[in-house]
Amino acid sequence: MTARLQHTKKYDLFELCYFNRDVKKTKQLEKSMKEHGYIQAYPLHCVKNGSGQLQIKAGHHRFVVAKMLLLEIWYVVCDDDASIHELEAASQNWTPADYLTSHVRDGRDSYEVVREYHERTGIPLQHCIALCAGETCQSSNQTAKFKAGNYVVAEDDTHRKALADLLDHCAECGVKFAKKTLFVQAVSRCLRAPEFDPKVFKQRVATNPGLLVKQPTVDTTMTMIEMVYNHHAVASNRIALKFVVDRAMQERSASYRKQQEAKKTLGSKS
Repeated sequence: MTARLQHTKKYDLFELCYFNRDVKKTKQLEKSMKEHGYIQAYPLHCVKNGSGQLQIKAGHHRFVVAKMLLLEIWYVVCDDDASIHELEAASQNWTPADYLTSHVRDGRDSYEVVREYHERTGIPLQHCIALCAGETCQSSNQTAKFKAGNYVVAEDDTHRKALADLLDHCAECGVKFAKKTLFVQAVSRCLRAPEFDPKVFKQRVATNPGLLVKQPTVDTTMTMIEMVYNHHAVASNRIALKFVVDRAMQERSASYRKQQEAKKTLGSKS
């Protein structure tokens, strides 16, 4: 059945989707709707909630502003099973934080783990998403799954715990950029190399925190970390840290590609 465009001022006919992101930053929308009213070309996307009301799947901000301005609401009722995350992904209006809030409200445990890790460590959210899934922090492999609600936290939390511990140590030693993207990415990469000893790095940072200076790129940050790691070390204990880290990351990427190819092969046979 084709959805029919309808309109009303009965605001209590509608309910907001409880696990939608919070409605905020409406000033521009308020200005537009004061000038143009509710434009019919952008109706609310609603479904029946089974209790006599219409649940808004898309258009929460428009509804809130229209209600505040006492404007007529234009809406369509659709019998569909598309999730709010699929609808919003098409417009790319949602941030990772919006998806996190929504899925946490929907009771998804994996997202609660990400939220707790992000709040406890201060590591940027996009990195927490990768880390909690068992990946190195700069990976974007989990983005689509995270938005769609199919995200799963890895059972092995060794890497993310070790990273949080190292970054906390650096911050305590006075490194102001310890939780910034480039430094987080570089330290996460270092932890993937078997030759990298976190205890040695902690000792070097504690002794010479002034050697850590904010850098413009991940590459230069890695060079700096190598210099700090080898500072005052005897020749036999020095390592080409950047080289071994790059090698470890290449091996990890190759292993990931093989796993994905194997999954595709298995899927095509089933």
